[in-house]
Amino acid sequence: MRLATLFCVAACSNAGVPHDAPVEVAGWANRASTTGVLPFNDTELDTYFLDISFTDPSVLVRELGNEEFVAVNLLVFKEDSGLDGLSGREAYAVYTSMNVTTQQDLGSRSILNADIEVQAVGSSSPEFQALRLIEYDNRADFGTFSVTIPDEGRDARAAGLVGQWLLPAHTLSEDRRPRGRNVDCGSWTPQSAAEATGLSLHQAQDILDQPSTEPVLIFELIAIGSATGDFDAYSDALALVQDELGARRRWEGELIRPLIGDADPTFEQARVTDYPSPDCAIATLADPRVTRQDTNRVTGSEVYWLYAATRTPRSF
Repeated sequence: MRLATLFCVAACSNAGVPHDAPVEVAGWANRASTTGVLPFNDTELDTYFLDISFTDPSVLVRELGNEEFVAVNLLVFKEDSGLDGLSGREAYAVYTSMNVTTQQDLGSRSILNADIEVQAVGSSSPEFQALRLIEYDNRADFGTFSVTIPDEGRDARAAGLVGQWLLPAHTLSEDRRPRGRNVDCGSWTPQSAAEATGLSLHQAQDILDQPSTEPVLIFELIAIGSATGDFDAYSDALALVQDELGARRRWEGELIRPLIGDADPTFEQARVTDYPSPDCAIATLADPRVTRQDTNRVTGSEVYWLYAATRTPRSF
């Protein structure tokens, strides 16, 4: 029997409204936008579907050629797996450990593992808890991996997961340079961040709640859909400022139809950016070159979700 979790919700918007007061931020005076930045909408999907089995196996044949692709795995764990006293996350780790040799033999590459701490922009229930990016040489190798998972591994995975999305993707860019060091990104509060960026207080708080002296990953999912604005113009401005502030876009990809799980609208782009600190993530969004593109951010995307995450060790 296939296990699945189905959530169908209506779209909504409840982001905060930016204030008109000037922003005074240590080390960042006169650089932040002070008025009228459009908000980041906490939009829900019309359909939000998690699964643990292939939802649409034809994607492998219909959408994927014989070129490299990246499996974007977004995971939700059970609190208790019911398997030998293990949590859902621990049971999934058992499954992962059983596949290391096979993945290495196939030449697969683990690009990035991360624990998702919070969904800062957008709204979903349940929220994803982990991100795994794995590159396969071709669909045949992915098929080989799928059919060689031992039964014990399949049982551990089923016991550990509420469900997941598996989104095949083509890589657009990957940046392996080290993060910038000793970059002055200021010292932000939720209030000053909201005033400067268009984030609501709770969205800014979610990002700034991450350890202030540690790097933070920002993972974005973008649905362009029938949007009329130029989201690329916003993305290009963001990339310029990110680079200046020492952030690195670790991976960016064009998403194909989901292989496990589903969504409506469907996300078409994803990216992971590695910031030196939460303050640097806020400082990027507050830069006037970015805030001037707020209309393209809002009108250029049908749905825009943003998560704060922490890098974890790769399995292979």
